[in-house]
Amino acid sequence: SANIRIDDISVIAYATTGIASGTLQFSEGSGSLISGSGGHTIDVPLSLDLTALPGVKGIQFDVRWLLDQLRLGDIVRGDAVSDNVSWTLRYDASGSVLRVVLLGQGFAALSSGRYDPLLTLQLRADAVTVSRNDTLVLSNAVGAQALSDGADAGIVVGAAKYALTVRPPVPVFSVSSSAFDVGDVHVGASDSVLVRVKNTADQADLQLTNTTSDNPLFTVRPRSGTVAPGDSMDVYARFSPSSTAFGRQQTRIFFAHNGDNSPSSVSVTGKGRGGRGDAEGDGSVDVMDIVHAIDFVLARLGATPVQVAAVDLFPFPAGDGALDVRDLTVLSQAIARGQWPDNVLLPVDTVPAGKTGHAIAHMERINEGEDRYVLRLQYDTPMRGFQFIASSPAPGASVYTSTDSRVVLESGYDEMRGEVRIVGYVADGEALEAGVMDIVLSSPVDSPRYATLIDKARDRIAVRERPPTLLPPVDSNPDMAAQPPYPNPFYACSDRVRIPSLSPGTEAEIFDMLGRRVFRARTEHSGFEWDGCDAYGQGVAPGLYIVRLKFEDKTRTWRIMALR
Repeated sequence: SANIRIDDISVIAYATTGIASGTLQFSEGSGSLISGSGGHTIDVPLSLDLTALPGVKGIQFDVRWLLDQLRLGDIVRGDAVSDNVSWTLRYDASGSVLRVVLLGQGFAALSSGRYDPLLTLQLRADAVTVSRNDTLVLSNAVGAQALSDGADAGIVVGAAKYALTVRPPVPVFSVSSSAFDVGDVHVGASDSVLVRVKNTADQADLQLTNTTSDNPLFTVRPRSGTVAPGDSMDVYARFSPSSTAFGRQQTRIFFAHNGDNSPSSVSVTGKGRGGRGDAEGDGSVDVMDIVHAIDFVLARLGATPVQVAAVDLFPFPAGDGALDVRDLTVLSQAIARGQWPDNVLLPVDTVPAGKTGHAIAHMERINEGEDRYVLRLQYDTPMRGFQFIASSPAPGASVYTSTDSRVVLESGYDEMRGEVRIVGYVADGEALEAGVMDIVLSSPVDSPRYATLIDKARDRIAVRERPPTLLPPVDSNPDMAAQPPYPNPFYACSDRVRIPSLSPGTEAEIFDMLGRRVFRARTEHSGFEWDGCDAYGQGVAPGLYIVRLKFEDKTRTWRIMALR
């Protein structure tokens, strides 16, 4: 077949006139190929430029090389000749010579234009022990015009050489996962996670030359070694949190090796518990630790030696062996600033899951035209403390007041993170009854990314955000003549709460503390009574509820408490 030329083949087509000419060449000048059964395939594209009509009906060419290890894997068609019904592709790879014949069927022909790629050679190589260089040579290009006599199309070879480097087989680095977690580790202890490194190649050793961590809290052993083909090696990443660097920590472990894509890396995380200020031992320093510290100072809760060491902060940082209000002050101000007096940052804040009750937190602007904003809290269970962290476009947001004078408020601006922090707690250790609290700020902040409330049993209250329009604000308008609901508090499904009316046709709505409407009615002139049941006749849960009366442009609201 090597003596057959494309213009010897009978071509059936419409007779037209004109002379076609074109250039066939390698689209690229060089490439590199990994040899061996586990090696790669290299794509070597060829392009065709046609400059005159009527076009080309068939093309033939040869490609030669010298390396005995080089093999043709496949030939991939370009878009113009992808239809294997219209275009027939034949090739013969005898030793180191490849002859390719491409022939159009019926009316198929290539008109003037650029075809890149026309065809792509996919080559692979048997294993070599050292890198070998070879050159692919394109020659003997022949084209047949789309004419009945199959006249020569005048195809010439352009870039005729492609420099190819064939490399020895390489190992293949592999791990079972890209992310690992050590879990929870107490300060003073350490724990590790296994990262199993595999060599999935079948002909080359994997050499680990250096393994490193970008976080000093994590160490890696062993740092180097050899992994035979098909074998694996166990690498351990050990996490050792410190008293000032704990909470959620992360590192990337980098593996330098002799395979492709070195260095490779994986992510390893761990959570340190019980560091400086972490009285609860949950890996975060927040208002929960203030609540614990208050109970330690008031001797309402016994502190373990570990907890004493965490909260004994005055004089900073060594402490004096006793817990008192000075330690509480250092702790609360550090939480408000996001860092300790020595400028060591508190652990990165992650919101622990709430365990009890429900609360809502959202931002709302008040007094249009003035720079005053309110952070409104609504909670359905007694509460001892709260903390919020939110991004702020301003250098800081001063806290003006809260709606309960027993609450101690601390606020600060974390310049490194661009966040405002607000901490509030009841210093006498008692709890605020379920209700609504407004905290007035001097500048706007985003919706809190971190919000936690603590109940009287030192559990976290589940917090969610809601649009500010679902629940009416709790206020009082003395200009509107209406008596408050009675009795208050009341026993649901037992007492009947008397709710007054503003005027005949007044709309009355009752909401729970999550903003859900539980009752709605229109009152007569004398008002109406509510039996503590929802619209389905079911008794409501004990807790705080909001009553809103609305008539034309007048509104009046009250808080009422349901008991069981």
